[in-house]
Amino acid sequence: MFLIKDSDLWTGIERVTRALLIELIKLSDNRLSVVPVYLSKEQSGYTLREANGFMKKLYPGIAPYIDFDRCIDFHPDDVYFSSELACDLVIDAQKSGFYDYLLKNNVNITFMIL
Repeated sequence: MFLIKDSDLWTGIERVTRALLIELIKLSDNRLSVVPVYLSKEQSGYTLREANGFMKKLYPGIAPYIDFDRCIDFHPDDVYFSSELACDLVIDAQKSGFYDYLLKNNVNITFMIL
């Protein structure tokens, strides 16, 4: 799941993303784990980080139980589902080879376009 890290707007795509995330979390079970993440541009290139800061705002009661926004590890058959198409960031990540890296690691990539 791709979330907007640097914005606290509660309108438009962010509202859709939150609603979708909440429903996916409700559906998660032992076979499906939903981890909210965001795309982060770092000195070494692009990575995905856990969106724990976002989750603390969404569910304040979990704050003592979650950590900082760590880089995530990819596993074969993981699904990267992006509900937000920040064109400049997505295009730059593609040019840098980030999505090719995910595909080479057998991560499924899906974008939702509204």
